[in-house]
Amino acid sequence: MLDLIFFFFFFFFFFFFFFFFFFFFLLYWKKNPLFIGEISCLHNVSRNSILGEANVYYLTAVTVGVFACLQVDSERRDLDMNDRDVDAEKLTRFVRMNELRLVTEYNPVTAIGVMQSPLEFNLLLITDKMSPKHPERMRKFRTAAELYKGKILFILLDSNLKTNERVLSYFQLKKSQLPALAIFHTPDDEHVVLTVDDISIERVQDFCNNFLQRMQKVKGVLMLLFTRLLKITSVP
Repeated sequence: MLDLIFFFFFFFFFFFFFFFFFFFFLLYWKKNPLFIGEISCLHNVSRNSILGEANVYYLTAVTVGVFACLQVDSERRDLDMNDRDVDAEKLTRFVRMNELRLVTEYNPVTAIGVMQSPLEFNLLLITDKMSPKHPERMRKFRTAAELYKGKILFILLDSNLKTNERVLSYFQLKKSQLPALAIFHTPDDEHVVLTVDDISIERVQDFCNNFLQRMQKVKGVLMLLFTRLLKITSVP
């Protein structure tokens, strides 16, 4: 008899606890409908990190809400998930925009991330990483990258990697011509290559600015031609 009473007592206690937990879970989810979907998306982005270089963290609490955090180049960048405008697409964009480092080394692992970058301009430093001058070149290249953050994707390409030989061939470069800078406009494959004796911040700036201005002029000419074409075709 005591065993039966104990069984029923345990059963009702377990049922009440489960119902209580489930009720408050639904109540919180109703107030925060993005909670489950966004955390799932964040986990998915973390597991499939396009570069494997950025660390993705998240923090959840009823009192502080939900945050997505990225740690890149010793800088932490936060996205407040309590914002009702934040959805899976914007979260993914947040990760994609901030996941790349100031200077991304191009290799088979990072290639997908480089290709999926939303930035239309890529600047490659093609050089020998084993060179004694490499650390100083990288310091200057990284400093220049700060000036074009969000505009140009700065990429380091090690000429010693066999997998990068195709890139050298594409830009018609030989190892004897290195180091070299190559700027690339991804939508139309327009590019310019500059062989240099050494890297300086000023030289990188001039190279980037000249190419950006050139592409802006081309865009302006195309828009002008398109406008005139529309006027001609609209004349009865």
